[in-house]
Amino acid sequence: MSGSLDATTAGAALLAWAAVNEDGQLVEGWRDRVSTFVASLDAETLVSLAEERLSSLLVERARRVTLRAERKALPHPPDPEVSSSPLRPRRFDTPRREVPSLATARVQIEAIVTQTAREIRGRWTPDLLRQKIRLSDGREVTWGEATVQDHRERLGVFADLAVANIEGAARHERALHDLTQHGASCLNALSGLDAA
Repeated sequence: MSGSLDATTAGAALLAWAAVNEDGQLVEGWRDRVSTFVASLDAETLVSLAEERLSSLLVERARRVTLRAERKALPHPPDPEVSSSPLRPRRFDTPRREVPSLATARVQIEAIVTQTAREIRGRWTPDLLRQKIRLSDGREVTWGEATVQDHRERLGVFADLAVANIEGAARHERALHDLTQHGASCLNALSGLDAA
């Protein structure tokens, strides 16, 4: 991709990289953040960072498009709304529909996490306390600086990822089952058929 971006595209990508958090919201003080950052870069580094950010955004967008298509083609059966849990901090408390088995998986994940946390032994070393944690609002804090709310947020993110990974794995298991059942080598051969 090198050399293929004009200055406007590179600047727009850099702005997205430096000023927007993971939720697509502008970070407080973004103008100063961008100005300071851009002033420290040479043109080659600027283009390289812009290319990297654009590539990342395209991959994220492609994954969202794929996920929407997966959920549309293989929808979840109706399920009562899942209540809030300690692993779902406020920003995740919006009602969410899940397959009953995914709701069960969430409860099991919470139990596994709780048990594993009890079994963790070690020490909060200076090296660990200096390591950074990225939060959903775009801030980075160190392990030593992270608040109770920061840890709750990260816990919720990891729990949601675990459930999303189970959901994705289940779709691939469904595909393998249907391919095997119909003796097909790929899903294109089953186009238009209902998941068995």
